[in-house]
Amino acid sequence: MEIGNSWDPVICRVLFKMKGNEMSYTYPDKDDRLTCQLIEKEFDGEYWAESEARVLEQAREELRAFKEKRNSSGKGIPFSVLDLGCGMGRLFSEESMVADEITAAEPDANRFSAAENEGHRVSQSVNIPITVINGDASSLPQDKKYSAVISSHVLQHITCNMAADMMKKIADLLEPEGILVMTTTYTEGEEDRFFCESWEGESRKSEKIDRERFDGLFGADSVLPVRMFAEDSIVSMAEAEGMELLRMSSYHYQNHHSIAEDEKANLAGEYEGARDAMYIFRR
Repeated sequence: MEIGNSWDPVICRVLFKMKGNEMSYTYPDKDDRLTCQLIEKEFDGEYWAESEARVLEQAREELRAFKEKRNSSGKGIPFSVLDLGCGMGRLFSEESMVADEITAAEPDANRFSAAENEGHRVSQSVNIPITVINGDASSLPQDKKYSAVISSHVLQHITCNMAADMMKKIADLLEPEGILVMTTTYTEGEEDRFFCESWEGESRKSEKIDRERFDGLFGADSVLPVRMFAEDSIVSMAEAEGMELLRMSSYHYQNHHSIAEDEKANLAGEYEGARDAMYIFRR
């Protein structure tokens, strides 16, 4: 999970303490239990995995096209991918299909440790360097630029100011014409919606809240703040930092059972019922 600069300094001191060279932060949905129950109770589990695989394939196609164009210029610079908020490294295998080198950042110490192990495994398998750091974008070398940045389901869990700051940092980290692949939550209409997810006994509870309370929940124990993004909200943030939308695909529809249904809905511009969306931007 990526952390920006625009936060309350008191909250900052509480949430992000350094232990030696390690950042101390804990993602509130331990073992992704809330997300797992959401999938189990409200979605077709097999379809959920296939739906995400479909948008990741679309992202690979876009990145390969950019890599080929970039290589044709004869620069000979490695195609570098940055995974911001990499979690336990679940996308490393996907990213390695395109990247010449991967850098990943994860502030949660436990997830960072798992990501290190996964990075080593994938690196040994495909013979490309994978560097994993326990930190956020501010922990990265300031002079390093990346061909592509991947951010998977990070933006919806941080405060509104931090989300805008994260988008600015991503733009600064991308090389000219570099690509941002961002997956996040989706809601129809022009307004974002805010929720607090928590446990009520053994059941997942989702409560609609306002923006102020959403921002105040960041870093709280045992509750997961979730911002459902309207398309215009994401696009406006990216455009404010000089990035151009190349593609948007919705996925994880509540009433779908196949990727054929996803494809039909996207072609028709029908996004009702989609839980998530993938955005591809160019700097």
